[in-house]
Amino acid sequence: MHQRVERIVDHHPRIARAFRASDPAQVRSEIEHHIQDINAFLLATTPDVGEGDAVSSTSGPAD
Repeated sequence: MHQRVERIVDHHPRIARAFRASDPAQVRSEIEHHIQDINAFLLATTPDVGEGDAVSSTSGPAD
């Protein structure tokens, strides 16, 4: 398993359960839910973060 995925699985129990159950759709759903939570937090707590700055499940470098 890729090191980044291992860190996510270690720190997020719902993602870990879905991953270990070999349920890719549920893993994606849990990760997207987590990203939505992060975005909501950023938008609520960081005045200069706008909608265009939100985190995306497809943003960032490819591994």
